[in-house]
Amino acid sequence: MTTAQRVSARDVRAVVERYWVQQPQRYKQRLLLLHGRPEWDGDDHVDVSGVRVRVGTAVSPLALRDLITRETYDRLVVLTDVDETEIGPDLLSLAIRQRVNSVDTWDTVRAAFGVSATAIVDGSVAREGEVLARALLDKAPPGGWPPPPSGVLTREHAYRSLVEATLGLKPRQLDAAGLLDWTLEPAGVLALHDMEETLRSRVVSWLLQHTGAATRPVLDLVANGHGTDAVPLGVVAGILWTVPGAARSQGWVDQKVGRPLTAGEAKDWSELSEGWVERRLVSDPEAARGMLERAEQLMDEVHATQHVATSHLLPGGLQARARDAAEAAAAASSSATPVNVERAESAFRSLGRHRLAALGHKDVEAVAMAVRLVRWLATNPSAPVHAQGALAWQVAEGGWVDAARQVVANGADDAVVAGHLRAVHEAATTRRGAIDAAAAGLVATAVEDDQPFGELVPVEDALTRLVAPLAGESPVLLLVLDGMSAAVANEVVASAVGLGWVEHVAEGSERRTVLMAGLPTVTEVSRTSLVTGRLQRGGQREERDGLRAVVGVRSRLFHLRDLEARPGQDLPDEVREAVQDTSVSVVAAVLNAVDDSLSGGDPGRTRWDVAAVRHLQALLERARAAGRVVVLTSDHGHVVDDATEGELRSASGGGARWRPFDGQVANDEVRLRGRRVVLGDGDVVAAVKETLRYRARSEGYHGGAALAEMAIPFVVLARRGESLPGWTPAGDRQPTWWTRPAEPDLRSEDVQAPGLFG
Repeated sequence: MTTAQRVSARDVRAVVERYWVQQPQRYKQRLLLLHGRPEWDGDDHVDVSGVRVRVGTAVSPLALRDLITRETYDRLVVLTDVDETEIGPDLLSLAIRQRVNSVDTWDTVRAAFGVSATAIVDGSVAREGEVLARALLDKAPPGGWPPPPSGVLTREHAYRSLVEATLGLKPRQLDAAGLLDWTLEPAGVLALHDMEETLRSRVVSWLLQHTGAATRPVLDLVANGHGTDAVPLGVVAGILWTVPGAARSQGWVDQKVGRPLTAGEAKDWSELSEGWVERRLVSDPEAARGMLERAEQLMDEVHATQHVATSHLLPGGLQARARDAAEAAAAASSSATPVNVERAESAFRSLGRHRLAALGHKDVEAVAMAVRLVRWLATNPSAPVHAQGALAWQVAEGGWVDAARQVVANGADDAVVAGHLRAVHEAATTRRGAIDAAAAGLVATAVEDDQPFGELVPVEDALTRLVAPLAGESPVLLLVLDGMSAAVANEVVASAVGLGWVEHVAEGSERRTVLMAGLPTVTEVSRTSLVTGRLQRGGQREERDGLRAVVGVRSRLFHLRDLEARPGQDLPDEVREAVQDTSVSVVAAVLNAVDDSLSGGDPGRTRWDVAAVRHLQALLERARAAGRVVVLTSDHGHVVDDATEGELRSASGGGARWRPFDGQVANDEVRLRGRRVVLGDGDVVAAVKETLRYRARSEGYHGGAALAEMAIPFVVLARRGESLPGWTPAGDRQPTWWTRPAEPDLRSEDVQAPGLFG
């Protein structure tokens, strides 16, 4: 069998280009002998830049002579492996250069890149040798390689072209991050692994010049057949080379890479891999989580699961830290000593340093709220001594406590974390219940004695004392979010502030204005009293007439049905026109999203942002365009159902959280009587304990005497840059313990502050 190499169509075209296209005056012979296997499966004729040649083969001198003398041709290329010494001088004299020419691989490469035979091939390319040239020919696309921009075939252009065509590695990926992206493509990774060893070595060397020495373990991993695990194995390496006693597991990684890794290489590789994961957590969370799951599988394969907890990136590390923080919070909630509180804070800081902690993980949020409750408990909150202080405390601080308790009550995915959260919730709820019980008694006394209200605004006085003065300075949009508690208000207002609104508080005050609900705290009493300006029971007709009587005949009030728009509209024309017409000093709208959720939603798990309250965002946008001041308030708050702890107590008449007085009052109830009690002939019993109800189970309730039901937030919002006479931009509404570690043994000034009923 002949040892001559096979001649390709590209080789033939290259020699035709060199001799008959580029130098036709110099090479006028019509015969070209080309050394190679006497095999040809292409067309009999080849056209190159207008030059047409016949291609033939000759296995012997006789066959060569017969072909030359028998064939009629203009130009003839003969592929033969016959030695020149066996060919007669007469035949050689007919051929170009009077010899059997060898295939010049680099000539063929030139042609494949569209470079003329007389053009320069950079020496750095030629020094790569036959292995690169043959690869460039074997892998050349049907239409040839892209021509080099400079006209000179450089090493850089040759390798870029080869790598993109064979490995699928785009020019934009020629850095460390791009290389890791590429390892996710099995076809390209397999192509490098299957590449002939000498060529692969040269390709790897060229890649390292672009991607950096830190990627050498990645490329070695590819060469060893494990390239698609480059990212998760890099994460694993970052753990195994930083913990003691992991030499055996390190050896397993070395086997995957194909050589021993140095500590420096493992560190650099892990940093690249972790950086890749962190970027993908933002741009492609699913891909990032897939890599982290694979990393944990690899940790299991190498019997190193005990080290997962040390990771600042793996989900298992997050779980371990969440468990530690939850356990510390539980211990501090039962005994809020400075040492215990600091342990909880330290564990929580460790949890916060985990790279996944900031991605909205349910358990992380629950633990964060548990630690906030620990901080609150560490302030040693005690029972209120004044009713006004208690109601003010609920809006300024109690709503935040309720929000944290609710998140903790919603639980965690991890059973261990959930167990610790229950302990925190129980401790906070017990303390919260004591505050509610004391506050309800103080309110009952104040209502029975009909004490004056001072700075605390009764719900029926809100229009005359607060809304009307505002409307005298600027048109107002009054939004009554039926059932909005202080906790819900905190979320809604934070969302509105994020949309560009600025909360204002009354001059001389540092806190949000508080309204006291009508009693019992039901819609037909408290909302009607709010909108009509006097204590009474009523419905929509009374509310419309009452609003006009208080703030003027040009005021407008819209209820739920009035806000329903035709398809394609966010609000009905009538509503939009009313908001836009600034001669209407007060436009009011009742939004029922919160109250409706108590019977058919999930109030405890709803994120109460602006978008969660139907029509609110559209109304805010219209108010901004019209230059209106916005007032967000409510008629009463609510408590959320507790399916496991809830108690149904039989009662005749009344509502979900109140009943007519029948001579009996339990220690978790309070008797309310006086002129502010509109129902039950002015003498009712209201539930104080959050879990007590008198009607069939629902998702939430109101009508009782818990602070969450009685205290109503009154929020004033203005456009950024707008000034309101008598009001000043509010600072941060969050209590200190919400954002900063607690200072143990402090007293709650809010609960004990002197107030109206004292």
